[in-house]
Amino acid sequence: MQYLTVKNLELYHPGYKDRVLHWCKTHFKMLNADPEFEELCEIDKWRFMAFVMLELQIKKPVPLNPEYLKRKGFDLQKRPISLTIQMLHNFVNTVTQESKLCTKSRVEESRVEESRVEESRVEESRVEIEENREEKKGFFNIPDCLNTQEFIKTWNEWVKYRSEIKKPINDPKKPTSAEKQLLMLAKLSMSEAISMIENSMTNGWVGLFRDKNGTGKNRRNTKEIPYAEDSESIII
Repeated sequence: MQYLTVKNLELYHPGYKDRVLHWCKTHFKMLNADPEFEELCEIDKWRFMAFVMLELQIKKPVPLNPEYLKRKGFDLQKRPISLTIQMLHNFVNTVTQESKLCTKSRVEESRVEESRVEESRVEESRVEIEENREEKKGFFNIPDCLNTQEFIKTWNEWVKYRSEIKKPINDPKKPTSAEKQLLMLAKLSMSEAISMIENSMTNGWVGLFRDKNGTGKNRRNTKEIPYAEDSESIII
């Protein structure tokens, strides 16, 4: 027995993964932009849509059995099925029982491929985000507690400021100064750490200082970071 299978059947599938199908997709271009479909007679147009719905519903190629087709509304006396198949040759294929395709597999394979593409896009996006984060951090080992967009922006401003005053701390060959500063800032709250950097830049200081009147007043370890007016308060 011969079977009929619709080409590109996944184009007419609603896309549901786990539910019984109650409808299929149709496309306006079939009537307005596809000259081959427009040239079909009304019977063959209806039969094509019937083949699409049948194959999606039974999840396998449609048997070209006259009795089966009659039960599905095909008037074979009005127009032989062989003539319809001939006219639909650009839209369907006929296969034997031994070589028939499994519609479910075709649709699911398409879904799997789409899923793989989507997963690839997600992974690429994740890698891009991580790369951007590392790029923003530069070669500095930003502590996790400070690894936020706001702090990194302020820290980069500090690095730029130190370069402008000819006291750079962004030399990969001399990372000690930057590491010490970051470890010290990690002992403060996020707002205190940012405020301390901004305070030093505002006052034109080379090191990071705690402002006697504001920054760092409520810090956790008051002994490690003396006031700016103290001669030993500079943290290089």
